[in-house]
Amino acid sequence: MILFTSYSFITAILVSNLFFVFFVCLSKSDKILLHIPLRVFAVFGTALLVKFLFPVEFVHAKVISSFEIFPTIIRSMEKKLFTIGGFAVQVRWLLLAVWIAGIFCISWSRIHFYRQLIHRFGHLPSVCDERYLKILEEVKKENGYQFETTVIVDGNIQTILEYGYFRQIIFMPNAMYSQDELRYIFLHELEHFANKTNWIKLVVIILECVFWWNPLIYPFRNACSHLLEVYCDSCVSKKLDKREKIAYLGCLIQEMKRETSVLCRKKKYHFSSQFFWQSNLKQRFSVMMQYERNRKFEIGTYFVVFALFFLSYGFVLQPAYKSPEVDFNYIYDEDYTIVPDNGGYILYIEDEPLMFFSSVDEIEMVGLSYEGEKNEENLY
Repeated sequence: MILFTSYSFITAILVSNLFFVFFVCLSKSDKILLHIPLRVFAVFGTALLVKFLFPVEFVHAKVISSFEIFPTIIRSMEKKLFTIGGFAVQVRWLLLAVWIAGIFCISWSRIHFYRQLIHRFGHLPSVCDERYLKILEEVKKENGYQFETTVIVDGNIQTILEYGYFRQIIFMPNAMYSQDELRYIFLHELEHFANKTNWIKLVVIILECVFWWNPLIYPFRNACSHLLEVYCDSCVSKKLDKREKIAYLGCLIQEMKRETSVLCRKKKYHFSSQFFWQSNLKQRFSVMMQYERNRKFEIGTYFVVFALFFLSYGFVLQPAYKSPEVDFNYIYDEDYTIVPDNGGYILYIEDEPLMFFSSVDEIEMVGLSYEGEKNEENLY
């Protein structure tokens, strides 16, 4: 039987945070990226997404009891702040309102940025020099790209970025690019379209908008952005010889210098597929030039990812409460009564049930005594 509870949701959030940290650490490791294909990260990201979308618990999942943290959080969440029209506003309702407001604000900021692009340029055909279109068509023909692509060159655009889920648009600044630089830029951006990376970015943006309050979502977002750039570099490198790879890397460096001078003074566009922004250029170079697949290492990484995923459904965190401690040294015969119940014995103090004993020996071990029918008569 599968259950969805508030505790399974909280457990999923906590486990996902561990996945975030693990994902980011893997993405920063040169040893990992140099020896395993990037689809391992795609599998890891899919597992993380499934954990988010299906925060359930199974009946036989191991319950991990929290005697301090969870109960304290629950008491804090249920604390009454004020009353509006007879409705008691608790801390949890206030935090929920802030969460929802944050989702709307951040979502609107992302939508507004792309809405501006569409409003200004989306209805236009390609706006650029004929040289751009000629090189673009050559690159598409050489590599078998069949989709229609629009190129927009404008002085208001500060950095190279690709946009589009159904219509592919490449936005470029009005900069002086050589023929070879244009070829490598188009090859890189067309690989983004060919591999549907914009859809992956959309999923990450949605996660960022929903879990904006989680500080770990931001390094995860940046790691995804970097890995997508590494993946496109890897796809490009398969189509280049060694001399062309060096020229391609030189193009990256030149664009890095230009974008650095611009973006240090301008607002960053979140997850907008800059040619180098938010990515480790040195690591991208290493992967392109030194990648050597290690199947044993790859299989081991897959095993760890799947093991962590399935184990994450094997437990659930729940609050637990300790029964109040009783000082038996201060309990006198006239203060308590012990009554048999379901094969055991219940201790009553002032006619209130307090503790269960499974045998008379357990009663005597705490210094109390059981006198059978006399105790029962005292209760009534």
